[in-house]
Amino acid sequence: MSDREPATPASLLDRSDSRVKYASGVGGAISAFIDRVKSGDLGSLPVVVGLIIIWVVFTSLNPVFVAPDNLVNLLFDCSTVGVIALGIVCVLMVGEIDLSVGSMSGFASALVGMLWVNQGWPVLVAIVAAILVGVVIGALYALLLNRLGMPSFVSTLAGLLAILGLQLYVLGPSGSINLPYGSPMVSFGQLWVLPPVVSHILALIPGVVIVVLGLGTHARRRAA
Repeated sequence: MSDREPATPASLLDRSDSRVKYASGVGGAISAFIDRVKSGDLGSLPVVVGLIIIWVVFTSLNPVFVAPDNLVNLLFDCSTVGVIALGIVCVLMVGEIDLSVGSMSGFASALVGMLWVNQGWPVLVAIVAAILVGVVIGALYALLLNRLGMPSFVSTLAGLLAILGLQLYVLGPSGSINLPYGSPMVSFGQLWVLPPVVSHILALIPGVVIVVLGLGTHARRRAA
C-alpha cells in the first residue's frame, strides 16, 4: 500500500466570475463596451465623439475641410504633436509627468537651426547634438526624481521655464532662424511624398498588427 494521499483535482475556473468573463465576437465586444461605459470607464469615447463633432461642424462651415489637400496639411501639422505624444506616453505609463516636453521640442528645433545655419555644422551632426542635449536634460530630471525625491511636476515645471529662456537665447534678437529652402531637410519635410503603394502599406500595417495581436489574445483566453 502507498502512504501517498490521492492528488486533489485542480479547481476549475469559475466562468461566472465577472473578472474572467470574456466577450467573443462583434456582439460580445459591443456588449462589453456598453458595460464599460455604464461603469464609468469611457476610454477613448470622448476623443472619438469630439473628433466627430469637430468634423461635422467644420465641414458644415467649409466643405474644403474634408478635401484631400487639407487633410494632408492637417496630417503635416499633427505629425510633430504625434511624435511628442508617443514619447510622453512612456512618461505617463510610469505615473510621472513632463511639463517641459513642448518647450524641449522647440528648444531642440532652435538648436538644430542655430548649429546648422549659423554655425555651419552638418545637418545630421546638428540633429544628433540636439538629441543628446534632450537626453541630458531627461537624465537630469530622472536624477532629481530618483536621488533627491523631487516630484516630476516640480522639476519639469522649472525646466519648462528654463528651457524657454534657452530657446530665446539661441534664437537671438530676431526670434527665428530661416532654414535654406533648397536644402534636403526642408525638401524632406515639405516636398517629398511617398508613392501611393507605400503609403497604403504603411497605413495597413497598424491594422494588421492590431488584428494579429487581438487574435492571439483571443486564442490564449480560449485555451485558458
